[in-house]
Amino acid sequence: MRGFAIIAHVFAPHIWKLGTLRKDMDIEFICSNLLDNSNVTLDFSKFPKILLTFAVVGTINSKYWEVVFELESVYDLAVNLEFFKDASPSDAYLVLQASVEKVDNEENGSYHISVGHGGDFNFSAKSVGFKYKAIDMPLSEFKSKYGYFFE
Repeated sequence: MRGFAIIAHVFAPHIWKLGTLRKDMDIEFICSNLLDNSNVTLDFSKFPKILLTFAVVGTINSKYWEVVFELESVYDLAVNLEFFKDASPSDAYLVLQASVEKVDNEENGSYHISVGHGGDFNFSAKSVGFKYKAIDMPLSEFKSKYGYFFE
């Protein structure tokens, strides 16, 4: 397993929220409070759509959290993953920094998403369209999905 944590600076006015998300959580709050010390997995199966799924390490406000970023139509993609002989592309990576910014000089409603830690994992992409959701989970559901946190 590989992992990564997030620090975010966000300028994205057209972002939506899904699921059991608390309505008072905007992307800046989520990135700075939930994703700082999280693991992420990357799903390229529907490229040019990419899903980043973050599992928050520990609890925030006595709850376990999962956060999903949906990059709707990705272009200008750069991914640096250092694989080890026992690693796979579906491994989780530790997040140390991330940002989501509205790209002002492009008229197509683009966002620049950057996640990584400057070492063996870095992800950067521009996307026409960006969505996110944060879901609080009961311990039993979180354990069944992210059991490796409890080993």
